Amino acid sequence: MITSKLIRNYIPEIKRIFFGGKIPSNVSVNLTDKCNQSCVYCEIGKNCLSQNSDLLTKDDLFWIITQMAEFRIKKLSMCGGEPFLFSGIIDVVEFAWKNNVFCNITSNGMTIHKLNDNEFHTLKKCKTIVNISVDSFNEEIQIQTRGNDSALKNALKSIQKLQENNIPVIILSVISKYNYHDLYKSLIHAHSLKITNVLYQPVIKYSNFPNISVIKNKQELNVSTDQFDILFRELQKIYLFERKHKINTNIYRLLPWIESYINIIPDKKNTFFFHKVLPKFYCREIFTVIEINYYGGIQPCGLIQAEKSIKDNKSIDLLTQWENATEKLKADLKSFNYPIYCNGCCHKFSRNMIASAFQYPFANRKILITIFISIFNRLLSIILKKLYIKEYESRSHYRC
Repeated sequence: MITSKLIRNYIPEIKRIFFGGKIPSNVSVNLTDKCNQSCVYCEIGKNCLSQNSDLLTKDDLFWIITQMAEFRIKKLSMCGGEPFLFSGIIDVVEFAWKNNVFCNITSNGMTIHKLNDNEFHTLKKCKTIVNISVDSFNEEIQIQTRGNDSALKNALKSIQKLQENNIPVIILSVISKYNYHDLYKSLIHAHSLKITNVLYQPVIKYSNFPNISVIKNKQELNVSTDQFDILFRELQKIYLFERKHKINTNIYRLLPWIESYINIIPDKKNTFFFHKVLPKFYCREIFTVIEINYYGGIQPCGLIQAEKSIKDNKSIDLLTQWENATEKLKADLKSFNYPIYCNGCCHKFSRNMIASAFQYPFANRKILITIFISIFNRLLSIILKKLYIKEYESRSHYRC
C-alpha cells in the first residue's frame, strides 16, 4: 500500500510536467455547513456561518458526479461540516460507484456507528475510504479540541464498526498547541487499534471556509516557537516507530517545511513560508482539484472564496466552470504573484512541494535532492519494515 501511495504522490507530478494534462484528478466537495462538534480551529464550529440557506442537494451531487464521469475524473472527496449529516450521502456514494467514481469521506465519526448494515455494506461495496478526525486518543485533549464530551467515544465506536465491515479507515490529526506533546502516545494507541494510516497537518492559518471570517488569533492555536523542539521530537519518534510497525504516516513529508510554516508571521506583506523551502513555488492543486463549497460555489482554491456556483447554470459543463473560476489565480501564480492565502497552504503543501521541485528542478535543486533521498529512504524503509514484521510475526508464531 505504501508503494502505491508513493507512486500516486510522485509519478503524476512527473507525467504532468512532461506530458501536460488539462483534466483534474479529483473533485472535493463540502457537502454541508452543519456539524455536531465545535472544534477550536474551525469557523463552522465557532458558529460563524453566513445566512445563505441554498445548500447543495442530492441532485446537485448527482450532477457533479455525472460531469465527473463524462470527463473521467475518478476521485470524489466529501467533507463538511460533517458529511454524514448530509441527507442521502449513502445514495451519493452508490451513484458515484455506478459512474466509476470512488469516494473518500472525511468525518468526525460522531454518527457513523449508527449506520445500518445495508449502509455499511454499500460503503464497503463501493470501496469507500473513510477519514476520521481524531486529534488525540487522550479523551481530555480530544474534548478540548473538538468541543464535544463524546467526541472520542463516538469516534472509537465508528472506527470499530468500519473495521468490522472491512472499510478502510485513515486517522486525520490537526497538530496544535493542545496535542503537540501527545502525538506519539496517540500514534501508539492508533496502532493498538490496528489503524494503518495516520495523517497530520498543522492548523490552517486562514479560514477553512473562505465565505466565513477567520477565527480571531487563529495562528496562536499552532505550536509556539518555544514549543517546537518538543513537537520535533514527537515527530521524530513517530517517524522511527513507523519504520518497524504496521502503520504509516506523512511525517516524512512534513519535516522539510513544518517549522517554516509554524514560524511565519501571518499577513506580513510579501512573506511566504514556502520561500524558506522553495525558491520557486508551483501550485499543483489549482490544476488537479476542483474545489466546491456547500453552496455549490467553485473556489479558485480551497482557501479562496467562490464567485460562481454550479447552481447558476448547469448547462455549462463542470470543467468549463472550473476553468473560468481558476483562470485569474492561475495567471497570477504563473507570474509569481501569490495571494496572501498561500501562507495558509498546509493541508496540501507536501504535494505542492514535490510538484515545485519537479517543475523547477534547478531553482529548487536543494529540496529536490532532499525529496530523492526521502523517496530512497522511504522505499528502503518499506523493504526493511516488511522483513522485520515478517520475522517478528514468525518468531511470535513459533513461541505460541
